[in-house]
Amino acid sequence: MQITNDNKRFVKFTMKAKNKKAGIVFLTVITFLSSLSCAKSAMVDITINDNTPSSYYGNDPRIGVRESGEVSANSIADSSWDLRAMMFDVDTNHLLLVSGFNPLTTNDGYSIGDIFIDTNGSSSYTSRPNNEDGYFNYQNPGFEGCINITGCVDGLLTYSLTTLATNSIVQSSFVSKNSASDPWKLVESGSDTVISTGTSSVELMSDNKIKRILGIDIGKNGGDNYVYWFDLSPIMTSITPTTFSTVTFSQTESCGNDLIVGSYTNPGMTVVPELKSSVRSLVILIAGLLGVRNRY
Repeated sequence: MQITNDNKRFVKFTMKAKNKKAGIVFLTVITFLSSLSCAKSAMVDITINDNTPSSYYGNDPRIGVRESGEVSANSIADSSWDLRAMMFDVDTNHLLLVSGFNPLTTNDGYSIGDIFIDTNGSSSYTSRPNNEDGYFNYQNPGFEGCINITGCVDGLLTYSLTTLATNSIVQSSFVSKNSASDPWKLVESGSDTVISTGTSSVELMSDNKIKRILGIDIGKNGGDNYVYWFDLSPIMTSITPTTFSTVTFSQTESCGNDLIVGSYTNPGMTVVPELKSSVRSLVILIAGLLGVRNRY
């Protein structure tokens, strides 16, 4: 994964570069707006407790979730490692993430991980083959899909939506004591199928704007909130069962310092979006993803 080490690159740069990026982001957001404007309902918080040993430096107001203000046990516990929330709109297949970890750069040399998708409950997160530090490759533990984050260009995340086979290869995080967060990355091979590629803007939002605009309360645990999203429409029909099932998403970092898991119930049928606007989606995009720049 090739990711820039400049932690402020997408926030503080020349006005010329800023205007260029703003134009790119505007087109990205308009595309996102167009796809969400027909949604029946807005994104909802799908974050669940990852049920792994934890270290806490703050508090999560969401009852039972305990993900904001939390990292893996015996790990560095502060906002810069904290993966805080996942949101999903089942009608538009958009996944949105809120992270204290800056996905555009590294933290002590460690990077944000890929997002693995399980659509039938068959996956395992503890398949690390060695009880020692290091990156170890092993066979796919049961995921059907992956958002393979490949890097960043001009402050935008680049990624590929990929379907996985039973003999696809994944990689463990580096720190063995964080093995419960594994895997962190897809090791690309001929067993995978790339469905599409894309880019995602990364927006900065305060705790108050997360609550007011996205409609979820992640508490006040300090640090910045990095918000990024993916349109999963090209891949979901390929990997989602036609029967009633639970779909989960999981993401960690290359050290496994934190794990975030989201889960929602798939109704097992194709839903045709109603031809009407979602007020919440409009608010999220217009007042939020464009308006957050007023903070700087």
